[in-house]
Amino acid sequence: MKIGANSVVLKNVAANSTVIGVPARVIKTQGERLPDATMDHSNLPDPVSDRLFALEQELIELRKKLENQDSPRLF
Repeated sequence: MKIGANSVVLKNVAANSTVIGVPARVIKTQGERLPDATMDHSNLPDPVSDRLFALEQELIELRKKLENQDSPRLF
């Protein structure tokens, strides 16, 4: 059995397996990588960035609405 650095193992792990993560999960068994055990760190979700993008889009739409009004600009 191999345990990745800083992994937290909470359950028994089968022999000839590799575990990583918090909590630890099996990524290899008998030397074969499990298909659903990808660790694509470059594509992790970023909810803060997603929300900032949504707010920016909303701001753009609001500015367009203001430009289209007949009233004088406020800024």
